[in-house]
Amino acid sequence: MSSAELKKNGPLFDLAMAISILVSLKELKPIIPEHTGFIGSLSLDGRILSLEGMPPAVL
Repeated sequence: MSSAELKKNGPLFDLAMAISILVSLKELKPIIPEHTGFIGSLSLDGRILSLEGMPPAVL
């Protein structure tokens, strides 16, 4: 997460932050394999949205 002074560059980490919050609140009890990453955008109603430029983000 970046500091409040920096402008947000995009929604790439919305999904990862939402998953980490749900896991820390014990609302989600996933079995996440090691070396797994989550990249995605969330809509305001909680739907997961596709992103432009996903292959470069993964690389």
